[in-house]
Amino acid sequence: MYTASAIRHFMRLAGIEEVADQERAEAIWCSICDPDELPVLRRARQMAAGRPVIMGGFEAYFPYPYLAWADYIVMGAAEGFVEAYGRDPRDALALDNVVSRLRPTGEPDYRIRYDRYPLVRMAGGNRYYYMGSRGCHRKCRFCATSWTQPYSRNSDRAIRAAVRQVERQPRGKLTLIGNDSRNLISSPAVAAQSVTVEDYLRDPERYRSRMLHFGIEGWTEEERRRLGKPIPDDHLRELLRVTKRLRQRCELFYIVFPDWGEERLAHLYDLLPWDVELAPQIYLKMTYFDACPHTPLADQAISPVYCDTQGMFYRLNARCKRIRIFPTRSMARSAWRTCLHRATSEEAERLGVQPTDVNRPESFDLFRARLRQLGLEPLLSRHVDWSGIHVSTS
Repeated sequence: MYTASAIRHFMRLAGIEEVADQERAEAIWCSICDPDELPVLRRARQMAAGRPVIMGGFEAYFPYPYLAWADYIVMGAAEGFVEAYGRDPRDALALDNVVSRLRPTGEPDYRIRYDRYPLVRMAGGNRYYYMGSRGCHRKCRFCATSWTQPYSRNSDRAIRAAVRQVERQPRGKLTLIGNDSRNLISSPAVAAQSVTVEDYLRDPERYRSRMLHFGIEGWTEEERRRLGKPIPDDHLRELLRVTKRLRQRCELFYIVFPDWGEERLAHLYDLLPWDVELAPQIYLKMTYFDACPHTPLADQAISPVYCDTQGMFYRLNARCKRIRIFPTRSMARSAWRTCLHRATSEEAERLGVQPTDVNRPESFDLFRARLRQLGLEPLLSRHVDWSGIHVSTS
């Protein structure tokens, strides 16, 4: 919702008209921020009826498969493209950050004008969103965010002004969009925030939002170091102690890698405190490994090991009653995401829609059998040359 509001804001500044009657449109614009949103792009292709489909969003950093449905893909920040399109669409489509089947190379636009981003109120209440930062100052080996765009952030002055405006609204809640908390303003109006364990433990009182998100990812100290997230076990133990003392709910994210096994769960079990209290809750979110383009782990083969999240809950909750576990995307659905990113445009069309199954032991084997029938099984281990997309991290 924020993306759509921001694009409409940039369009108004550029003098571009959005038409409700799609028959009047000269082009169809579509922002795709996650593979889950592929159906939106497919619908845009159907609506286009010969008119150009122009795609942006985070997935534009991986444009090749999406050229099955988009005529042009805009990589990086949208402000410059929208401004140029308002003057002359032909000039905009010729920019260096626009790729197509005829021009499959390019360089994302990293010029971010934070002063132009709006504070957006969502429909149906006093929930607000505001752009806090782009990219990430860390370099986790599995995460495309920091390997596709340099880290930058909005000014503290602008953030404080947004917080003050939301604080004046009855029951106003503000979510700062970003991947860290370096410019977080402490306020009851600030909603859930992502923060590193290190930053949180340095000044826990600063982070007083209703829910805190921590990307732990690796199950042991050694695994976290390999992933570029060197979080000691002692810091995790301290995190659980401090959140208990301050009565703060938190969500911990973990990745289930192909070599995941019982010893990883046993390690987490030993880290948890013995606790019979139900609050504050500790939510765990497991995700099967998804090899993202442009990252050091982009070429890793996909062959996940089943993670029984229900059994995990029974075991961990027996030791710590604060534990809750969110549902997990199935192995097939996670593998589909990797396959989509590794596919050519022709293969992406053959790959089809995302599986709809739930997390069960046979999920991946059924998906692999489907890939074999389609002649797409090599996608599970393929190397893709992304050198034509000149991403930058600094």
